[in-house]
Amino acid sequence: MITNNGKKGPLSDAFAKLSWADVHIKKLLEEIRDAGEVPTQKVTAEDGLEPPYEHLRRILLPEVPTRLAFITADAIHNIRTALDYLMSALAAQNGNRCHPTFPICESQMALRKNRSMRFVAFRARAFLRSVRPYKGGCDMLWWLHKIDIIDKHRKLNLLEHAPPSSVFVRDKRSGQSTWYMEANYWLEQRSGAPRVPVVDLIKDMRKCVGDILSGAQAEFFSSTCVP
Repeated sequence: MITNNGKKGPLSDAFAKLSWADVHIKKLLEEIRDAGEVPTQKVTAEDGLEPPYEHLRRILLPEVPTRLAFITADAIHNIRTALDYLMSALAAQNGNRCHPTFPICESQMALRKNRSMRFVAFRARAFLRSVRPYKGGCDMLWWLHKIDIIDKHRKLNLLEHAPPSSVFVRDKRSGQSTWYMEANYWLEQRSGAPRVPVVDLIKDMRKCVGDILSGAQAEFFSSTCVP
């Protein structure tokens, strides 16, 4: 495997997982763009609204395509797995052949007591505490962890419709301008996830984990990377 800086090393597989997540993120963005215009329906007097009706339309949201949920879950899982690969590398550096899970906890206190911490060196524990992988610490890590668990154990479709994005477009041939309603999705709101477009949220998660991997590589594995 090749890392993002073109070198082989203990974290090469972790960086490869992020690269594969990038493929899913690109695919998700393409699928959303290709979904086409969100259908609407004219509002009439039977809808019980006050006139005039000619400028009012009801948005008809179709069922969220299952394939979008698959792509979303795959991207999130690959990003989460990259952290577990990092934890395995830190454990191996400390002489442990086990594969502990990267700790993302309910609280700072729970992080101190997490069993995975015992398998890595004291300096690595300090590094892990510095990235604040707990609820109320690093939000991106917390949501990455929680949504990955929801997908694995509870729910297939992680997505819900968010308010569609309105885009004003001009037809090149006729010159006429119209409003175009683009599909928009966010993670299911029962999970409490941030109300932001799902692609933006996953990109933020990916950047957060990428920064952690880069920091760990510079601090613990820079001398073990070879051309």
